[in-house]
Amino acid sequence: MLRTLYQIVLAILLAMHVNAAEKLPAYDELADAHRDAAAAVAQAHRENKLVLLVFGANWCPDCRSFEEEMNAPDLGSALALHYVVVKIDVARFKKNLDVASKYGLTVRRGIPAISIVSGDDKVLAVADGRKIEELRGNGRPALVKFFDAAVNAQQSAMSTH
Repeated sequence: MLRTLYQIVLAILLAMHVNAAEKLPAYDELADAHRDAAAAVAQAHRENKLVLLVFGANWCPDCRSFEEEMNAPDLGSALALHYVVVKIDVARFKKNLDVASKYGLTVRRGIPAISIVSGDDKVLAVADGRKIEELRGNGRPALVKFFDAAVNAQQSAMSTH
């Protein structure tokens, strides 16, 4: 009986450890957001892509589920093809607010929030927490449509130059 109890406790602890290891923080709390955004813009310029800045925090359940959604095979591969993605930690709405403001966002309206930026460092589209919630509420096709619209606008602008 004691051995069975020991095995059960050991199995639970092992499962908790594996589960914790799978949930690494999505937002690097020590990252330099200014540097990371500038590097992403430079990379996007070189690779003819857009920049997707995702503002959020590790404590935020919506941010974690949005991260999972963005990493789903269908959406994740499409984003990787057209975007340089940077996740920016806003902590408890006290960090990197100046970066969010530079890229057209007020994160106090909720997180996750995103800004889509050209390789020329121009804001093309933003979605605050409320807009993200609305898009997600309409299902993944609405999110895909939002991301595709920015890509299509960039491609149209490039074809006219």
